[in-house]
Amino acid sequence: MNLYIDLSDKDVKVAGVGIGDIGWKELPVNPLEMKEDKLVILSHGEIDRIKRGYYDYIVSCFNDIIFKDKSVYFIACDTGKILADSTFKKGAKEVLAYKQKFLFLTDERYSPENDPFLKVCFYPVRKTIEAFLKNGVNEAIKAHKLATEEAKSFIDELAKVNESEAMVVDSFIDWNNDNLVGFSKFAVAEIPEIVWAFIIVVPVLLSTFSQILEKLRGVTK
Repeated sequence: MNLYIDLSDKDVKVAGVGIGDIGWKELPVNPLEMKEDKLVILSHGEIDRIKRGYYDYIVSCFNDIIFKDKSVYFIACDTGKILADSTFKKGAKEVLAYKQKFLFLTDERYSPENDPFLKVCFYPVRKTIEAFLKNGVNEAIKAHKLATEEAKSFIDELAKVNESEAMVVDSFIDWNNDNLVGFSKFAVAEIPEIVWAFIIVVPVLLSTFSQILEKLRGVTK
């Protein structure tokens, strides 16, 4: 199984419940034990590291080379700032992460298993995990955006329970979607704007030049 969670942390365990029972496996003490080609890691994060409990677990420019030739999705705060970039430069095939705090809401009236606010917050993440494991980073980013829009369809129902909390959830899922970043060696190359300008302008110039030549020929006849 390639879905890893830090079970030593209470908040991370709640987040895992929010995503759902999709086959989570406890984050091993030794990160080298994660041998799968595609990995999903749910834990606390900082700009340059993943935590396991109170301890640094994966640190950029130290041991992030363990993801060389692998694809990894960090479901952890701030890891899209430095860790994701460092991991990609160390040879990871694909990296997906969040460049700011990942936000979610819980309602104390419910257990995590039955909390509708928690589940809506993590609905885009679950869909993204499915797309990431099946098709990689590029499709995962598309899935996150689509699932964010789908999650908004649940806001009206949440508002019937608590309108203010529903509005918070609505803002949180937008925030998380806006802060998702991906790095991929399989990214579709984009044509730079200057090339598009060249493609558009040159035919116009050639057409204009051709018309001028025709007029000059008419004058010289």
